[in-house]
Amino acid sequence: METQTKARLRTLPLQDIAIGTSNPRKVFATEALKELTQSILEKGILQPLLVRPFEEGYQLVCGERRLKAATLAKLTEVPVQIRELSDEEVLEVQLIENLEREDVHPLHEAETLQQMLETERYTLADLASKLAKSETFIIQRLSLNQLIKAWKDAFLKDHINLAKALIVARLTKDGQKELAENAMDHVGGIKSKAALERFIDRQISRKLEQASFDVCNENLVKKAGPCTSCSKRSGANERLFPDIEADDQCFDKVCYELKVQAQLMARAKEIINGAEPVHFIYSPYADELPKGLVKLLEKHNIKLLEQYEDFELNGNDDQAKKGLWLNGSGKGHPEKIYLPQRSKGTMQELSPKEQIVRIEERASRALELDAEKVHKRIIEALAETQELHQLDKLSIQPVDNLLLRLWLWNTAPWEVQETLGKAFKWSSGVANKTMLQRMEKLTEAQVAHMVRLTTFAKWKHSLPTFIEGIALRKLAETVPSVPIEDIEKEQRQVARKRIKRTKERIQKLKEQC
Repeated sequence: METQTKARLRTLPLQDIAIGTSNPRKVFATEALKELTQSILEKGILQPLLVRPFEEGYQLVCGERRLKAATLAKLTEVPVQIRELSDEEVLEVQLIENLEREDVHPLHEAETLQQMLETERYTLADLASKLAKSETFIIQRLSLNQLIKAWKDAFLKDHINLAKALIVARLTKDGQKELAENAMDHVGGIKSKAALERFIDRQISRKLEQASFDVCNENLVKKAGPCTSCSKRSGANERLFPDIEADDQCFDKVCYELKVQAQLMARAKEIINGAEPVHFIYSPYADELPKGLVKLLEKHNIKLLEQYEDFELNGNDDQAKKGLWLNGSGKGHPEKIYLPQRSKGTMQELSPKEQIVRIEERASRALELDAEKVHKRIIEALAETQELHQLDKLSIQPVDNLLLRLWLWNTAPWEVQETLGKAFKWSSGVANKTMLQRMEKLTEAQVAHMVRLTTFAKWKHSLPTFIEGIALRKLAETVPSVPIEDIEKEQRQVARKRIKRTKERIQKLKEQC
C-alpha cells in the first residue's frame, strides 16, 4: 500500500468520486463558485483534486469546491492526486488545507478540531503544533462548538462576528438563551460586542468575590463541586476568558444561584437552631423569596421583615440589629438594620392617637409603594415596546421638546443653571412638577439661550478638529461680534513669519552640509 508521501496522478470520472463528511468547509459562496466555474471552462482545472481509495471507488479529501465547479461546468472527468490516507490523516489534511484559506468559517474549523480531539490521537498541544497556532487559539476555536443552534445560525449567516461568537460561546446554554432573548438592538440587528458584554456583566455573570458562600466548598452543591476548579470560572480558564482581568467571574448563573440558595438555607438553620438574634429581611422590589426557606421560617413562626415597612438601613448605631437578606443583590449576606421605635409596642399597647398616627403613616407609605410599583411597570413596558423604534411612525411631539429641555438642563453645569435661573427669573427650590411646567413654558429664545450656554460650557476646551470644536466654530460664525476673520488674519501673519524663520534656518543648515 502506498504511503501518504507517495501519490499517483491521473484523471477520474466524476461519478467515481464520493464526497466525505469530514471537510470543515461546509458553505460555498455562490458568486465565487460561479467565477471558478467560468475559469474552469476557460482554462481547465489547474490544481488536481486530492482523493483516496475508498470502497469500490475514491473519496474526495481536498478540492470539493473545484469538484462542484467541475460539475457545473459539465465536465465528465477531473485530474486527481491519489493517496492512501487513514481517516485521521484525512481530517488532518483537510483541516490544515482549510485553515490556510481565508474564507473557511471558524465554526466549521471548530467542528473539525473537535473531531480530531475525539480520535484521541491528538492533544491540544499536538493540534497547536501541527497548525502553527497557539493553544489559546485552539481552545477558543473549540469553544464555538458550545454555541446553541440559534447562535450558530446567526454566526453562519454573518449576523454576528467572531468576537461576538466567542463571548457568547463561553456562556452556559441557559445563559446563551437569555442573551439571545435580549440581543436585538433598536433597529432589529444584534447589539454591539460592548453592549452584549454589558448585558452579560449585569444579568448573567457573577463576581465570585461578592459571593455569600465559600467558593472553595466542594460539598455545598456536590454535583457542582468547588468554584476554584470550575471551567465556567474566568480565573480557572484564562485562555478562554483572556479579556477578564480584574474580577474572578462565574459564567454559570444557575449554578451560582443554587449555591447561594444552599448557603442561605444552611445559614438560616444555624440561626434557628442557635437562637441567634438575627432578623430575616427582604425587599418587596427584588426577586421572589426562596420557597423552601419561607416554609422553614413559617414552620418556626418566624416573621419576615419587609424593607421600608418593618426596618430601615440607616439609624443610630446603638440601635442597630442584625439582618440576613433573603433576596435581592445582597441575598445571603448580613446587613445592619434599624427597627422603628414604635415596634416595641403592639397596637393594643398604644393610645388611640398613637394608633391613628401609625395607621396614617402606613396608609401614606402604602400609597407611595403603589406609585412606585405603577412607575416600575410603566418603565418596564417602555423598555419592552417597539413603538419607540418605529421611525416611520415617529414625529416630534410636545413631550419630546420637554424631554430635550429637561435633559439639557440636567446636563448644564451648576454655574450655567444659576446664570439661566437668574436670566429666566426663576426662584430656587421648587417642586418637580413646577420645574416641568417651567420647561414647557420656555420661549424659543430661552431654549436657544440654554442650548448655547450649556454646550459652550461643556465643549469650550475641545480642540478645533474635534466634532464639538467644529460645532462651536459654527456657533461663532452666527455671532457678529466675534471677529473670526480678524483673528484668522492675525494668526496667518504670525504663521508666515514663523514659516519664514524656519525656512531660513533650514537653508543655513543645508549650506553647512
